[in-house]
Amino acid sequence: AYLKDLVKDNDFFYNVENKVNLGLIGNVTSLLELATGSFVWFVSDDDTLEKGIVLEVLNIIANNKIEFILLNFSAGEKIGNCGKKGYIQDSELTALSMFKERYGSLVFITSCVHKRKTLLELKENPIYKLISAPLLFSFYSCSKGAIYCTEKVWVNFREGNASYAGFKSNLKLKFEGYISILEYLPTFNYDEKEIYSAIESFLKKQSVSHLVYGIYNLKQSLKLYKYYRLKTFLGI
Repeated sequence: AYLKDLVKDNDFFYNVENKVNLGLIGNVTSLLELATGSFVWFVSDDDTLEKGIVLEVLNIIANNKIEFILLNFSAGEKIGNCGKKGYIQDSELTALSMFKERYGSLVFITSCVHKRKTLLELKENPIYKLISAPLLFSFYSCSKGAIYCTEKVWVNFREGNASYAGFKSNLKLKFEGYISILEYLPTFNYDEKEIYSAIESFLKKQSVSHLVYGIYNLKQSLKLYKYYRLKTFLGI
């Protein structure tokens, strides 16, 4: 009822109800094709937003020539993006740095505002409709030009409500989906040494999970050990 009232009171707002459950990525790609604005923002229904966030996003877009906005967020007592803030031109290095620091920052769709046209360029990419697509979207957006990261926390992530439920699915996403996207980044002109470093860092933090993943998919798991070094296992 609330959304229908918004449609009545605002000629710029419209509501679309799916006849079937499209899933997370199905909803994201559907929105990309239905939207008509320059930017798209995928807001999950289980996250909370701080008052004034819409005006903040509009101000950033109006005052900066950018490809991508990362709205800082909290997850429990942790702050999502602890790296660079404000207008950032070395966006590719910054994106890899953010992934190394906290890989979830670039995956958390409620904190990511993209240029719609940019994401539609990926429409023929085989990853476009996979559950790992949000990471592809963020890395690709960052490869296209300057980005903006807010210092203030605007989004609150409710841990435990991830859309990729299931332990095995989570492991597959981390060690197949995310790594495959990182290995694909040279296509977007990312530096290969920096990519390698990001993968090493990620696997170091996820080393225990990776060992567990090997129980489910030993063949795929063994392929990733080329990124490990002795210091990985020593925790150095």
